[in-house]
Amino acid sequence: MKQEKGITLVALVITVLVMSILAGTAISSGRSIIDSNKVMAFIQELKIVQSEVNVIVEKQKQGDTSYDAIGIEVSRLDTETMTKLVKGPLQGKTAEEIIDFKYYRVSDLQQMGIENVNQSVLINLKTREVISVNGIEDAGKMCYKLEDFPSESYNVQEIATIESTLKEGDYVWYEDANGTKQKCIVLYGPENAKYSSYGIQIITADTVEDVSLGEDVPSTDYNDDAFNKCKDTYNSVIATLNQEAEKYRKKNDGIAEEARCVGSVPNNPSFDGAGIYNSSSIEGVNNMFKSADNNYVEDWNQMNNLVIYNIGKQYFLASRFVNDLGSYNGFAVRCVDVNHQLHYRYLCDIFSGDVATTLYKVSAGLRPVLLLKSGVKITSGDGSEENPYTLAP
Repeated sequence: MKQEKGITLVALVITVLVMSILAGTAISSGRSIIDSNKVMAFIQELKIVQSEVNVIVEKQKQGDTSYDAIGIEVSRLDTETMTKLVKGPLQGKTAEEIIDFKYYRVSDLQQMGIENVNQSVLINLKTREVISVNGIEDAGKMCYKLEDFPSESYNVQEIATIESTLKEGDYVWYEDANGTKQKCIVLYGPENAKYSSYGIQIITADTVEDVSLGEDVPSTDYNDDAFNKCKDTYNSVIATLNQEAEKYRKKNDGIAEEARCVGSVPNNPSFDGAGIYNSSSIEGVNNMFKSADNNYVEDWNQMNNLVIYNIGKQYFLASRFVNDLGSYNGFAVRCVDVNHQLHYRYLCDIFSGDVATTLYKVSAGLRPVLLLKSGVKITSGDGSEENPYTLAP
């Protein structure tokens, strides 16, 4: 019995000792995990700022001055703050290098559209350098920027964005409002001369559906109601096709902020300034129909430059065409035909004299163009047709 009690006592002592060691290890590991999580959160915030800075710099290259007044120039900082910065995050930099930095508080970052960052930073928009004001301790040293962290430990790398990666002709995936992955092509990229106005826009590589416009009414069945419907369809065709395209944009996905039909004006899809058509010989149509427009020209030329217009299908362009042959007026919507040629489909034929008006129902494909939001991330892919980029907010 004494031997058994002795063994029991020793076992108890060992158990307590092991539990103490394990408890100490758990506490140590817990601290390590907590510290690691803090560092990862710190790194993620710097990545967010770095990604947005890349976007801002590209905008400034195109003449955007909306960020110029935000932030505090280091030369305006008080002596105490400046001393802290020189001894910390700006240590080792020359006066010439320091002078190009600005001090951004959290409220400044939010004003710039940078969310989910809870620390003040120093940014040099000339070099795109981002430095934390307070920094964080990791592995016994203070770290202030992404380059200070061991990449093998924290997977430190610049977040790829559409601004830093995409170029015209690249392929990307876009999940539409129906949950369908649409293969798209970059129609207008950061390298475009009109980037500051157009942003980055992608077009579906194929049609997403067929859209029908107007209605078939032969001349023998002509009636005023049908004529008015056809006239209204023609006059509102730009808005109608843009609305059809907008149905494919996934709202609040953080990726696309607008959708339009190809052939509308890239930076103003609803533009419809062609005016009212007046016939040279058929007075009965005067002030009833809108004139032809050239809205399609920019998209058409760009698709030709990228050789992405030839998909072997007919599809609409959000643009109107009028054929005035004197005794005959035809009112049509522009399209690209199956032979890759610029064409048009008539909605209404009007003749002078005793020949009656003929109305038509026409169908063609729809190719939406999507305007991407600034700072959208690229998570995978290489931009090829076989392996398009995958986008994420």
